[in-house]
Amino acid sequence: MDVSTRPIPLSEAEIADFMRQRIEDGNLSAEDIPTRLARYGLMTPDDFVSEMRERMETTLDD
Repeated sequence: MDVSTRPIPLSEAEIADFMRQRIEDGNLSAEDIPTRLARYGLMTPDDFVSEMRERMETTLDD
């Protein structure tokens, strides 16, 4: 049996601000957005939140 804890939710505004910043900084090109939307849309909500949180933390570390 696999057990995992649910990640602390992120708000829509937090995710939108992070994605907007990535686009403005040139770290996410317009050509990549459709693929990212599809990939993120197919993820479970908990997996999506975990990935966004990880990406946000990695960005802060840079």
